[in-house]
Amino acid sequence: MAKITEEEVLSQLDQCAKDYFFPVLDNGYYYPITSRINCYGDGERWAIIIESFGYNLRAGHHNGAQNCVYVYGNCLSRPLGITNDDFLNCSEDGPEGETFDGWYVFPEAESITLRGEVVKFDLSKENLERRGVIMAEDELTAADLFRSLLPEYREKFLATEEELRVRVPCDIPMILRLDEWHHPDIAGQEKPSENETFKSIAKVLVAADPSLYKLEKKPNNYWTNWPEGGTL
Repeated sequence: MAKITEEEVLSQLDQCAKDYFFPVLDNGYYYPITSRINCYGDGERWAIIIESFGYNLRAGHHNGAQNCVYVYGNCLSRPLGITNDDFLNCSEDGPEGETFDGWYVFPEAESITLRGEVVKFDLSKENLERRGVIMAEDELTAADLFRSLLPEYREKFLATEEELRVRVPCDIPMILRLDEWHHPDIAGQEKPSENETFKSIAKVLVAADPSLYKLEKKPNNYWTNWPEGGTL
């Protein structure tokens, strides 16, 4: 394999964004909750997996809680971007009964099951305010619930190492993982190649050196920075 270039990485990301295969954090159909970038490379091969966990109210119930996994690279045995197999669910009802009525939380619900673990939740106004949760509507919604659980259970919403590894070659090393970054405004026509985060990631991948990652702009991938998400 020829040595990769920054242009190769960024042009692929730009094309996927143009083809609607790149995460839009203010997607009108998804209430954003959390996200992550996983980067793999050895100087000749590269791969990026971007996770965007949000709630699709049109799917409803637990089907709406989706980690949308976008995959890019030059060493994949799968299509670029996102496929039907890349919508990962992590939740089920708690033992006392149904959690959701559509996308609203049942008043009687007290818990939810996240990847097999029963989790009690507190959706009191006081607890939501402590956690910075701004209610999506007048009634308590699934987005409110998942956002309230972020401090303790964020890892449950994101992909496991096994779920990541089935999407990239098993022997390519992970060299960078980002939980905070400055995401491009894709809906506003900003390209990944114009964005500081992805330009820096391209440098990391070319050199297979995570120390090259630099970010001067304030991270913006936290859900509160994308208030238009889910509002269609």
